[in-house]
Amino acid sequence: MDYIMDNLPVECKTDTELLASYQNGLLPVELTENDDSHSDSKEKRVLTQAYLDTIIKNMKHMIPTQQENSDAVQTFLQNINEEYQFYSIRYHCALNKLFGLLSDDSQTSMDNEKKALQMTVILNHRLNDLTQIINEITKYMLSSSTKMKKDISDFNDTIQQQQQKLENQNALISSTEASAKIKKQMVKYTEEKTRRTDNLLKLYSVLNIVALGLLVYIYKAADE
Repeated sequence: MDYIMDNLPVECKTDTELLASYQNGLLPVELTENDDSHSDSKEKRVLTQAYLDTIIKNMKHMIPTQQENSDAVQTFLQNINEEYQFYSIRYHCALNKLFGLLSDDSQTSMDNEKKALQMTVILNHRLNDLTQIINEITKYMLSSSTKMKKDISDFNDTIQQQQQKLENQNALISSTEASAKIKKQMVKYTEEKTRRTDNLLKLYSVLNIVALGLLVYIYKAADE
């Protein structure tokens, strides 16, 4: 079962809505407030194992065990996915707003650019923190349950892939030259799309690039 959807609908939200917290979710309040005191000092936005262990200990009563049926496991994973989507939609929306401002050279856009970048960083942190917590939960479930292991394992693999992307993106948007680097990637993207458009033999590649949308900017930059 695909619990994490890569192509989430990006809804238009106000700044207040973007910074809203998911109610009664997995993400602790201190992490929604962008508290980095629980992160490894040597790594950007990587939660310490001790902190993750404490979170798992405090929520063990919520996590399905091997005595419970597969429906309980699926319901639990679905609830996790709903929280993940809640933050993922907001993160993608913040990225689109940031890209729009970076594409506009007006003074008004430049004045709002820093604020948009800060909001994107906050939402990246929330989603990154959540993926790490989910990863720990699925590891715990795999070690304590013999049921639904394939679903849980697949879910865990997807979450780890998402975490790596988020860490790469965080390194980019948290850098001192974030705006300049993203703008550079946007120019590269435009030039590449133009070259491929001129080559009919690569038509399907062009359509593929177009389908990816604006998020391809940051994904390409993060991979460099």
